Amino acid sequence: MPKAGSGSVTGDGDSRVEGRAVLLTPRSAVKYLLDRGLIDISTIVDGQLRIEDASRRNRNLVVNRDAGPSYFIKQPDPSEPSSWLTFLREAQLYAATEEDVRFIALRSIAPRFVDFDRDAATLIIECYPNYKGAGAIASKNGDSHPPEIAQDLGNAMASYHRALSGLRIGDGTTNCRVVDWLPGVFDIAKPGPETLRFATEGQLEMIRRMQDAGAVPVLEELRGLWTASTLIHGDIKWDNVLIPPTSKSADIRALRLVDWELAGYGDPAWDVGSALHEYSVFVINTIPLSDQDSPQQITKAFAGRLPKVQPHMRALWGAYASACALTGNNRALFLDRAVRFCAARLIQTAWEWTRATLTVSNQAACFLQLALNILRRPQDAQVFVLGIVDDGS
Repeated sequence: MPKAGSGSVTGDGDSRVEGRAVLLTPRSAVKYLLDRGLIDISTIVDGQLRIEDASRRNRNLVVNRDAGPSYFIKQPDPSEPSSWLTFLREAQLYAATEEDVRFIALRSIAPRFVDFDRDAATLIIECYPNYKGAGAIASKNGDSHPPEIAQDLGNAMASYHRALSGLRIGDGTTNCRVVDWLPGVFDIAKPGPETLRFATEGQLEMIRRMQDAGAVPVLEELRGLWTASTLIHGDIKWDNVLIPPTSKSADIRALRLVDWELAGYGDPAWDVGSALHEYSVFVINTIPLSDQDSPQQITKAFAGRLPKVQPHMRALWGAYASACALTGNNRALFLDRAVRFCAARLIQTAWEWTRATLTVSNQAACFLQLALNILRRPQDAQVFVLGIVDDGS
């Protein structure tokens, strides 16, 4: 019987490895887990095993057990060759948290690594069935989730940003390859042939709106501001922040950050800006938009709901800046980048919302317009949108 955790995570390989794999189903996963030594017959006989299909872009299975750890099984999408590479990098990162002391800061934040089977293109990490996504915890009345969660997230990001600062991977000292990472959204207003080839009508309309608004040089400026210095998650959003329901106090051990496929060596302000962007998305999504709403009505509704989430954004930034000991000019420059990256992430969200549409929806239009407004006046946006008045101390 293969020993769990014995699969090699070295080398990037290619998509042909993925092509030989067979996607698991809830039924076939039972035998697979038995063969890998991760469950035993008694678990099945006693009815302590429940497997649910939670697939999205990848094949995801949630394995709940009454006794012992629960598992999350992940396999890349066979129809998307590039997904193998991001999948493998995520597996390498999880494995490094157990095998490389330099990644110890991630052990209490990322899910626990359980097993990687390269031939079957299957990653297994621990699942936390009692945890909920931060988005699910947020109330529907615009109050968001408790401010303590914002503080937890700020502290968590600071912990791995500080611990892995300047660590360049790929020098043969570890199997984990943290690649240089740059957001694709910086090129979205001036897309190449590959992007245009697969863009929907809604996305093409987005590109036209951004170009008309003069977004091309503004996004190019963001590229110039990019300051890569540490490992970043790359995709901070509430769906990827898991919170135990009993978490009430600021404690980085309470939350888990999941889905590290886009992790790489980049600018930590991107993670902070991504976290801040989630609050703006939340506010917009709680506004009952209709085709009859005027821009003035939408702006008034947005402004009316902002004060409910601004204390959370202040709490997140304050916790992060304090944990990273940011002061003076460095603090001001970091916050400025985070505000601008918040806007870039809003553009990315608008792009994702138009992935299968013929037009730019009301929500996507709001994301895009807010992003453009922030990029035009980032200092004002810091105060009046994010609610952050920072004295640099």
